[in-house]
Amino acid sequence: MMILISINAVAANLIMLSVNRQMEYCSRIERVIRIVNQVNIAANHFSRTHSREHANQVYALLETIHAWLKDRGRVEFELSRTGINSQLDRFRVKFQKFVIERDQMAALENSTITLGRNLVSTLSTMRTYQTGLFNSNELTNIISQVLNIQWQGQEVALTNTLPAATRLRTIAEQLMTDAERAHAIPRPDNSEQRAFFRIMRDARDYVSMFERFIQQSIQTVQTEKELLMLSDEVYQMSVALENQSRQHIRQRIFNANLMMILMFGMSLVAAQKIKNFLFVQITTPISRLVGVTKHIATGARSVRATIDVKDEIGELAQSINTMTDSLQHSENALLQANQTLEQRIRERTEELMESNRQLAALTRIDGLTGIANRRHFDEVLHREHTRHIRSGAPLSLILLDVDFFKFYNDNYGHAQGDECLRQIAQLLSQSVTRTSDFVARYGGEEFVCILPNTPLAGAEMIAETIRHTIVTAAIPHQFSHVAPCVTASLGVISAYCNSNVSAMLLLNAVDRQLYRAKENGRNCMASETIEQLSKTP
Repeated sequence: MMILISINAVAANLIMLSVNRQMEYCSRIERVIRIVNQVNIAANHFSRTHSREHANQVYALLETIHAWLKDRGRVEFELSRTGINSQLDRFRVKFQKFVIERDQMAALENSTITLGRNLVSTLSTMRTYQTGLFNSNELTNIISQVLNIQWQGQEVALTNTLPAATRLRTIAEQLMTDAERAHAIPRPDNSEQRAFFRIMRDARDYVSMFERFIQQSIQTVQTEKELLMLSDEVYQMSVALENQSRQHIRQRIFNANLMMILMFGMSLVAAQKIKNFLFVQITTPISRLVGVTKHIATGARSVRATIDVKDEIGELAQSINTMTDSLQHSENALLQANQTLEQRIRERTEELMESNRQLAALTRIDGLTGIANRRHFDEVLHREHTRHIRSGAPLSLILLDVDFFKFYNDNYGHAQGDECLRQIAQLLSQSVTRTSDFVARYGGEEFVCILPNTPLAGAEMIAETIRHTIVTAAIPHQFSHVAPCVTASLGVISAYCNSNVSAMLLLNAVDRQLYRAKENGRNCMASETIEQLSKTP
């Protein structure tokens, strides 16, 4: 009997030790997953802001994971077996490549802007000669268009700049032909020829640098897409590993309960055999002991055997009492461990859900202004466009551009420029008050509003309210050509959506209205419906 009790105690301790080790292992896995989530958040920050601080944060978190796993062999083994280690190494290499390509793209962009400015200056000098060999207006317009995109700090639209690069190459080839013609014409003063050849040289350098910049931009965008795919793969593998760890814990608990039941059943069988063996000599004490064991079998752990004899029956009674105490203690400890484990699982689940909510919010909010970003805008526009096709209600868009914002940045500084954009976003949110309306940052100093179930007249009223609110805020802008304060130009479009009116058509139409507002002197609004726009020649 003592041997059986000892076996029960040892088995119970081993079960508790196994459960505790599995809980510790799960805790380590969850810590790795939290760090991986932090890496994803920091990488998303860098993808939007390109801040060196966020890049260093990603490197530091990856080093933390690597150093922390060195002394934890089983965790490192499990992560290696699931492939997370190799994916993290690939993520590190791909992120380093992305940072390097982003720096190279920035350097090429600065060089392109410098060469473009030099070429525009040289073209201005060439106009003073009134030569008939070369018309510089087209080249100047294309270069100014590209420089405006870069000076305003916008993302380079590759689909729009590639045709410009092709046109620049064609003009450069024409310059080579004109250079041969200029060389064949004798002139008393060769300063005009020298100016012409300077244009040829600067144009060739600018076109070459601009094409390198476009190629580097394409490569950087591809690397960023691959980096986001790796980030999603690491996240999915982390979630799968966490689920597997939790399943292991539940399995251990189930096995522990099953083992305790088996051990208790073995104790009952042993007690029954002892009863049969001693039934004749010690009927009464054994009967009393049987009654006690029956109560214990029903779950009454507080019942104890009270036999005062000093022989083997007394020792048996004491052993049964000891066994009951051990079972009660083991069951209480196991129950407490189960409660603690369930509490920890709930806490870890809540932390993981909160991290997922934060990560999802970061991918939909503009980091500078705090309102929705372009990605969130595209999702909402697609959803509202589909809904308005079904309902047949009018859908309106407002596209806003801050007037002469480049001059504001150049003279007040980029920090003050960022603050100005934040104020514009706040004023825009205050002006568009309906819960169904949607406000987002479209890019650079451009903002956009989606107005569901709103005809053109209502959209014009809201647009005028926005324009008046910005003027009333009186944000100082001494370098504006329109007013001494910050103003905005607005384009408004309204349409009854159908299969022929796509979301892209709406965006192009409202962009044209914004262009009309700028042509009309800025600090104003231009509006039209899709039906009216289709009738315009």
